[in-house]
Formats: sequence, C-alpha cells, structure tokens
Amino acid sequence: VTIADVVTVTGVDFGRMIDFRPDAELVHVNRWLDAMLARPAAKAGM
Repeated sequence: VTIADVVTVTGVDFGRMIDFRPDAELVHVNRWLDAMLARPAAKAGM
C-alpha cells in the first residue's frame, strides 16, 4: 500500500457522502477499491 492508495481511497470514501461513485465500467478501479476497502485498516476506519 502506498500513500497514493491511502489518499485515493480516502477521497473516494469521502465522495460517497455526496453520492460519488466510480463508473461501473471502470472494472480495474472498482476491483482496486474493493480490495482496499476489504483491508483491516479500512474496516477499522483508517
């Protein structure tokens, strides 16, 4: 995990408060996001 991963997942997670979600067509982005959110730190609230 890099600082870029942490910053990006935090930004996307924050975006959910305003109903922002990556397009479903962005398969690799959504796979990465699912993997990041499945990590223990994400489950603990980072």
